[in-house]
Parts: sequence; C-alpha cells; structure tokens
Amino acid sequence: MQVKLEGSRYPQLVTWSTAGEEQAVDVSGPGVAWASTRADFADHLVTPRGYDEKVTVSLPEGAEGVAVAVYEIDLTRPPAGVGDPGGIFFRDSSASHRQLGAAVAEPAATGITVPWNGAGDTVAVESVCTGAPEGTGVMVSLTGAEIPAGMSSADAAGEGYLETFGTCDDEEPGFDLGAAPTTSFDRTDPDQSLPASGTARMWLSVSEDDPTPLSEGEAGRAQFGLGVYTSTDADSTVLGFAQPLEIDRLGHRWTLHTVATMTPGEPLDVSPFTQDGPALVSFVQEIRKRGTVGFRIETTGARELDRAHMGISVAGEVQFGSELLLPGTTGLTLAFTEGGPDDVLAQRAVVYTLAD
Repeated sequence: MQVKLEGSRYPQLVTWSTAGEEQAVDVSGPGVAWASTRADFADHLVTPRGYDEKVTVSLPEGAEGVAVAVYEIDLTRPPAGVGDPGGIFFRDSSASHRQLGAAVAEPAATGITVPWNGAGDTVAVESVCTGAPEGTGVMVSLTGAEIPAGMSSADAAGEGYLETFGTCDDEEPGFDLGAAPTTSFDRTDPDQSLPASGTARMWLSVSEDDPTPLSEGEAGRAQFGLGVYTSTDADSTVLGFAQPLEIDRLGHRWTLHTVATMTPGEPLDVSPFTQDGPALVSFVQEIRKRGTVGFRIETTGARELDRAHMGISVAGEVQFGSELLLPGTTGLTLAFTEGGPDDVLAQRAVVYTLAD
C-alpha cells in the first residue's frame, strides 16, 4: 500500500495495522526505511520535516491487507522547553541529556547570552540560525569570552575562546532541538577546561572566518537560538568519546547494546544485533596524523546500503554516524574511498537496539 505524504514543516508519524495474523511489515520511501513485526499500531516510522514523497507499506506475499495512519504533530501540546513550538524550540530533556539553559533571539538581535549551571561530566550545545545575510558567521562561546580583535575563528577555537563556529545557513528554524545535541565536550578532559557553570554567548559575525560581531541592523531577518545541555546518565567511553547509554533517534528510544571492534576495511558481522529488530550504529575511530581518510558504508543482507560518507581530514579520534540497520542485515563494512587500513589505528562500531 502506498501513502502520499504532503510536505510538512514538522515530522510526521506513519503507523499501520494488518488485517490478518501476519505482522511482518516493510516500510520504505526515498530516504526512509523501517521493518517491524510488532502488533497493530504498536510501531511507527517518523519522516523528516518537509518530506513530500510516497511511502510504501508492504506485507509478505500472500498476506492479507494493511491499513495505514499518518499523524501530524499537535503544537498545542509541546513537551517542556524554551521557545516557540512553531518555530525555534529547545526541549528540556531527552533520553541522554537535560537542559542547563536555552534562549531564542529577539527580532533584529545579533547576539544572545545563556546562563547555565549544574553540568555533569559533559557539556553539549545545540544551536540553530536561519535567515541572516549570506555568509554570516555564527559563533558560540560557552564561557562568554571576548575574542581579541583581529583573531580568526580557527585561532580563537584553538586558543579556547570558541567552542563552535560556522555559518547561518540552516534551512528553517529548529524544531525539537536538544533531542540529540550535535556538539559535546568532556569536562573530565584537561584540554577542555570547562567549568560546571557559566554564561554562554552566541552571536552573528562578519563571516565564518571572522568572529567580529555584526552591528545593529546588519542581521537582516535572522532567527537563531542556543541550548546548553549535559548528559543525564553514566556514559561508556569509546576511544575518548562519551557514548550515552540511551538516545532518542528516528522517533524511537534506543539503548546501548555493545561496542564492537572492527578491522579496518573488513566486514563486521552484525547479525546478532539485527535478529529481533532494527539497530542503530555509529562509528568511532582513531586516525593517524596524515592525509584524508574517506569511507563508503556498505551492508549485506536485508535491504542493502551503499553510500559514500564524508571524507575525514583529521588527526586523533573521530566519531561519525549514525546508520540504521534493518532486521536481517548481516554484514557492515566501512570501505575506503580515500586512504587505507594503515591510516586507521583503531575502529569501533557503537551499536544501539530499540528500547521502546
């Protein structure tokens, strides 16, 4: 059965019920996939906002029919948080993080401050910015530090003045920010030197490379906001990266199942993790101090994946992912597109399985 979803500003939830005893359902569409054996309307797939495609819900050959329901988000019943549920919104908590502070800029503003207090071992930031003039930079300092005049963004980050920097190029205001903060810092690492409390600052700058703040009236129709979070549970540290014991992704809650050691360039047997349902995997690696290393994610069994991943030009530890593995996936390989096994000192697969 096919259902056409009309593009929405918000994610949509697709759920189903079968007419007979057969509960095995396969759900697919451009860029989305799910597989389930759960009872009627007990499972779901969440599509990204703006998704304007056909979704196919299919049963094994010979099985009876299926009914499909599509749900929109009710903005009148948002979770606790800061901001406007119809625009930029930072949730109070998720499976892995709780909010320490958040703020959304007023119209025409060029900067905001966010007091935060009570951090655990990690501090994570989630920021969003849209609508500023092309090329506008976005700077975030967790300590609110003033950057010396003439210093570049890269040098400011290297000297500890900045935690993140980039450009104001998000397509639209953020929705449900904080469910999975994208940038995290380990307070137990002496190189981070972050306190348990402070006042974060986010501002719009001349460019990504130049942290000089914009003057009043130069921000155009910019909308931006910043949330500061800390982890809520004990983490498992993998090659220097803290891995939460539970995470929220793809409209589901996941729990850490195992950390598997991979041999660079060789397939990893993932069948033990996909026997009872989907799995989610991210990767942590330690790279030699040279060159660019790039990968292509390849899987065997079930519905095969074969997609290029971003090239990595780094030294030290690197984390990236996550990839959804459907039930029946048997093998997973990070095939090299640049570099080779000698460039990788260590490689781990961090595997999560469904908790909801």
